[in-house]
Amino acid sequence: MPDTEPLEARRFQQKIYRDLDEKLKSTPWNSGASEAHGLLTGLACRGIRAENLAGRLYLFRVDDPDGITLFEGMFELVLRDLQSEEPTFNPLLPPEEADNKEFAFAISDWCEGFLQGFCFDAETEINEHGEAVQELIDDMIEIGSLDVTSIEEYNEDDERSLVELEEYLRVGVQAIYDTLNPNPSIGSREIH
Repeated sequence: MPDTEPLEARRFQQKIYRDLDEKLKSTPWNSGASEAHGLLTGLACRGIRAENLAGRLYLFRVDDPDGITLFEGMFELVLRDLQSEEPTFNPLLPPEEADNKEFAFAISDWCEGFLQGFCFDAETEINEHGEAVQELIDDMIEIGSLDVTSIEEYNEDDERSLVELEEYLRVGVQAIYDTLNPNPSIGSREIH
């Protein structure tokens, strides 16, 4: 029987994506849901906990109570998914009906956000976390710097590649989190 937990989590995210994206773009941060989710995920992978998030909200240029509550809630969901015994983490990306160009922009934005969060204080040397983490971070740097504006049309192969990228990020980020934040009750899901 296929594991439906990641699929259900993805469907939930798709339902809230448009409203959340619009709301975030109206904040002083003026960026979208994918980049915000990526940034929060990068912070989580670095070991930031919910009680320490307030000191990092300057990254979102937010100081109003509603904005703070929104980012705190998103962060709680990121942590819940990454810490789950069952792999439920999914990057927050547009719903299935989005065209491939929008989806490609969102994947690029998500990676840029992740890198902002992971390297927020410039105190981490990426290579200090091991070769596997270094490789995943290098891939995210490459994905985040893709020039998706130059692509005029997407074909079926491009669509398949975007789905594979999403899956790569889902599994890779979970592995980064588990490697840098081991949880003895879950067991080893480290990168090998």
